[in-house]
Amino acid sequence: MYRLLLLLLLTPPIWGADCSSPVSQTLTAGTADNFQGGTEATFQGPGLTNLFNGPWAPFDYPSPNRRFGHTFTNLPCNIISATLVMQLKSTSSLASNDNMGMGATGSSPAFAWSRRVADVVSGPWNSSGLTTTLTLDLTALPLAGGGTVNILSTINASRALDITFQDDTTVDYFELRITSCVLSDCNSNGIDDSCEELAIAITCPANETAYITEETPDACCAQVTLTPTAQDPCGNSQGIVITNDYQQGPATKAPSGSLTACFPVGQTTVTFTATDPTNGNFATCSVVVTVVDQVSPRIIFCPEL
Repeated sequence: MYRLLLLLLLTPPIWGADCSSPVSQTLTAGTADNFQGGTEATFQGPGLTNLFNGPWAPFDYPSPNRRFGHTFTNLPCNIISATLVMQLKSTSSLASNDNMGMGATGSSPAFAWSRRVADVVSGPWNSSGLTTTLTLDLTALPLAGGGTVNILSTINASRALDITFQDDTTVDYFELRITSCVLSDCNSNGIDDSCEELAIAITCPANETAYITEETPDACCAQVTLTPTAQDPCGNSQGIVITNDYQQGPATKAPSGSLTACFPVGQTTVTFTATDPTNGNFATCSVVVTVVDQVSPRIIFCPEL
């Protein structure tokens, strides 16, 4: 039993993915130049900008009193391990009170982890010019009261990582080393991600000509059925919704997106729209229905001479 518990504790979370082919990669921000060569730009996602006002310090910012923040975006899904390496410099004695935080996401963010820099670095952090290189395991970030916290669920949920430092700590660079599972369905909706951004296709029937004859039940219009077909690149045609601009009513799903209506004499253009409700992709096509009146006029009253 204890051996099983130990294995569970040592095994990284898989988040429901098949990790037979994990992929490792390193993402960088800033330049590892030991604070030389001028400043380098940072990027703040909505989680940071909604939490703090600018101006923001760039990488290698040489002065105190400006908050630093950077966001890694478009991260792979199902990250199973992550390590963040960084080089820091204190810009004044007030750096001893600086906090650092990670994992803010969304329009109302809350940090998944936050600590004083002085409690995390291996050495003093109370005078200008001190430098340190930190390597933090994002699955085991140290808590103030002891123990650790794993922030991978936060990162995987947003596929982004926000990092911020208070105003007297300068950052030289970040190196984010991650390992993720190879997946083709990151949002677990049953559709391959490579297909979801591709446009769907809709095909309208050929233009239709109908005739009003003596046998037509309604001498004012001709009944016509139009049946478009729609496909998406992933073969998920049953999820497509087809509507038209002629007969308003409940949306119908492919392949039963037919329209049956009694069209008036003359030409009527009907536009069909196929929509993939998963991501909003849509496509349109049009068909022209021409109705010809072949019924001769009748004299229904003739006055006597």
